[in-house]
Amino acid sequence: MGSVVGKLESPRECVPETKLEAKMVETMRRRATKGSIIRSFDCILLKFPKIDDSLRNCKTIFQQFDEDLNGIIDRRELKKCFDGLEILLTEEEIDDLFEACDISSAMGIKFNEFIVLLCLVYLLKDDPDAVFSKSQFGMPKLEETFESLVDAFVFLDKNKDGYVSKSEMISAINETTSGERSSGRIAMRRFEEMDWDKNGMQDMEESAQAFKNLHSREYQGHKKKVHSVAWNCTGMKLASGSVDQTARVWHIEPHGHGKVKDVELKGHTDSVDQLCWDPKHSDLIATASGDKTVRLWDARNGKCSQQAELSGENINITYKPDGTHIAVGNRDDELTILDVRKFKPVHKRKFNYEVNEIAWNMTGEMFFLTTGNGTVEVLAYPSLRPIETLMAHTAGCYCIAIDPVGGYFAVGSADSLVSLWDISQMLCVRTFTKLEWPVRTISFNHTGEYIASASEDLFIDISNVQTGRTVHQIPCRAAMNSVEWNPKHNLLAYAGDDKNKYQADEGKYF
Repeated sequence: MGSVVGKLESPRECVPETKLEAKMVETMRRRATKGSIIRSFDCILLKFPKIDDSLRNCKTIFQQFDEDLNGIIDRRELKKCFDGLEILLTEEEIDDLFEACDISSAMGIKFNEFIVLLCLVYLLKDDPDAVFSKSQFGMPKLEETFESLVDAFVFLDKNKDGYVSKSEMISAINETTSGERSSGRIAMRRFEEMDWDKNGMQDMEESAQAFKNLHSREYQGHKKKVHSVAWNCTGMKLASGSVDQTARVWHIEPHGHGKVKDVELKGHTDSVDQLCWDPKHSDLIATASGDKTVRLWDARNGKCSQQAELSGENINITYKPDGTHIAVGNRDDELTILDVRKFKPVHKRKFNYEVNEIAWNMTGEMFFLTTGNGTVEVLAYPSLRPIETLMAHTAGCYCIAIDPVGGYFAVGSADSLVSLWDISQMLCVRTFTKLEWPVRTISFNHTGEYIASASEDLFIDISNVQTGRTVHQIPCRAAMNSVEWNPKHNLLAYAGDDKNKYQADEGKYF
């Protein structure tokens, strides 16, 4: 992705064209004085799935008042809808709302436009001149969702003038994505998508419409269960490993669209149980398979460039942060360290206890083993000398994730808990308790602010690392096998046991 070089024009002053728009702008200005609880653009992104799920509940209401079942609500039906919801508006106000929300000029309100309309009604309830009160809004369950939309708009409206300009949108995104070459281009594309009347400014209607259109994306390709997903170091490619004996690489544009075409990595003769990318090379990926081999692939052409024959069925694999070594664990609890340059083993060690996921710390000086005894074994690297045994859980420890900032590591256990550890003191600082089944997979986001965890529970939990509180839950149709945050953006890839209508496994990201 390239960068955009150019001068951003100062936003021209917008003059409200209707009484409704003037009232909306004035209401947003008053609302802005209260401030916003949102502190970053990423916080807005995390709210999208929950908002989208909540707004789907409006579909029943829409269908109830779409009496002729033609997919739109006309003026007569809209007036009956307001009567049914106990929303008291004048004829002029209803006409203004109808004109403002008929975005497609279809002489009627479509479902997405109906969402925008209800959000505007919610916003205008705080107008001191409004004739209907909060208690008469008629949709109390949606108030939290609409308040989130309003709060997001207030965050984006930096100068508190009741509009969001292109420069304000870019500023909000760059606060989170500073240092990325493409952030200016991404921000302008997002603004242009949301600014549907092309006047160079975004108002509350356009903001609400944009939130409604965001959703998760599914990628289909594997014929059997997907065991592992992983992002490359740039966050532009997503790989998946499957029981169908293949891995696939998808090109993803994190703030845009994924290209449907993928690269298939074929050659293993058993399940691809785990995979990981070279942390220093965006096109090199290593796969661990039950066929006892570890293979290194070039994602540009799908060719296997290196192969190592090991002694057992490989189930875990991870790169050293400097990209010089790969650690592999097998079903016989044997650890092998490969030199990446020669692709030959430099260390081998057999353990007399169950060894599950493995990881280096961010400096590569410590090596962690999760065990079936409920402990985490901390080893010095490269000597593999034992440093400490942490009594982490009351049941087996299955998975481990290292905070990208380097301050913490997290452990997922069969006791359904996720524990968070201070890496400098080797002390547990808190636990995450939302799951009820053994924890299969965990991952920190790129800032270390959030942690995702999943199990056989039919949701993925996303919690704030510092507070331990859940900030969002992603509904799932089946048990999850792998979750991983993008290394540059708040995008979460996940894959599990669910099937689509063709009985093929799916991977998703949001």
